[in-house]
Amino acid sequence: MKKVSKLRPIRAAKTTTAAGGTTLTKPATRPQTNFSRHVTPNDFKKAFRAAQTGSPNQLYAILKFFLKMDDEIPSAMQSLVSAILGENFIITPADESEEAKQQAEVLKTVFKKINMYELAENLIESHYYGMSAVSIPAEAWQMETIEGRSYQIPTFYQDIPMGWIFAEKENKSDDNNQLFVGEAPYKDYTGSTVILMTSKKLPDFEDIDFTDFGKGLGAIRYAVFKYFNEEDAAAFNEVFATPLILGKVGEGGKEEVVTKAVNDMGNDARAVVNQNDTIEFPTANQSGSVDVFDRSADRWNKAISKILKSESLTNNMGSVGSYAAMYTTNGVRLDVASYIGRRLFRVIDESIIRPISEMNFSGKLLVDVKLQIQAIEDALSKARVLKEANSMIDLSKAQVYEELGLRAPADDEDTIPVKKSTTTLGF
Repeated sequence: MKKVSKLRPIRAAKTTTAAGGTTLTKPATRPQTNFSRHVTPNDFKKAFRAAQTGSPNQLYAILKFFLKMDDEIPSAMQSLVSAILGENFIITPADESEEAKQQAEVLKTVFKKINMYELAENLIESHYYGMSAVSIPAEAWQMETIEGRSYQIPTFYQDIPMGWIFAEKENKSDDNNQLFVGEAPYKDYTGSTVILMTSKKLPDFEDIDFTDFGKGLGAIRYAVFKYFNEEDAAAFNEVFATPLILGKVGEGGKEEVVTKAVNDMGNDARAVVNQNDTIEFPTANQSGSVDVFDRSADRWNKAISKILKSESLTNNMGSVGSYAAMYTTNGVRLDVASYIGRRLFRVIDESIIRPISEMNFSGKLLVDVKLQIQAIEDALSKARVLKEANSMIDLSKAQVYEELGLRAPADDEDTIPVKKSTTTLGF
């Protein structure tokens, strides 16, 4: 794969017949933010508000900050990527015809040459950021000889910086803002010039609010608790419109007055209460806060992992839960991995596979391209099912070993005795 660090500085976007699309240019008025190493609630508040009105650059910088520094976010995202792309793409001819076999070889060559796994991995980042994009510019489409025949295929791709994605009105008279990638509206790009993946469908007839996309916001909401003190955590909650303000009704006070005062304070308004009533902003308690935060760290990590991976419910449930949730792939719920995989494949199919077919095979698609996302039954869930059954009926030891994928001990020396507790099987 040939890869360049930035897009060619073409002065104006224009259509080229070779790529069937346009060439990107970085908007001069929107430089990539060099975000501070320290993220403050005020920084986030500004970034959050800007993203709501179509300028997500600072928000993406904050999300990138946490993706690099946190101990849970990158591992959860890697689990998600591995769940979707673990088996890579499977390309097979749809029939036994020579043309179908040839088309399969062409796609295999393309996928290897442009490193489709890496391209797909970049697109899956939309699950975290909300949006992600890559580009296959006109010059990437070249004539290549594959098994004695010449085909026009893409030979490399380019990353598109997150800072190039924003939303604004193309004309002042427009009712709503629209998505831009570089200096041109996204709808102006044709073919595979811009390959965009979003965590959900772009809205119609309404302004684009970037805080509505992606799981990153939910993840970093818990991440801030691990790296900031109580005052900062409260300030971050203010940004999420969940103010951490406490009101206490004193002697002679009225609960409705204090409730209104707390709500008013949450909206940065003045408030009046009885002299015996109080409104408190929680502050750090140095004698006990460290222990409290240490004990909570595991819960926050689990929350982050569940947000990003949509883990099997059985990872966080008691003795009851949905049987459907037991099916996972690499710790990620199968239905979630399959959904993201389908969206990913649809983007790649429309932007790369179909154009190759149209340019070289008269539009005939003669191959099957699949992402093989396989279910792995949660062994812990299966053990719980066996435990529940064992409370009512006798079980076969041989079946238990087989169901859990375990080997029976060879002899007494090879045996680890069962720890007698309420969590073990009763044999």
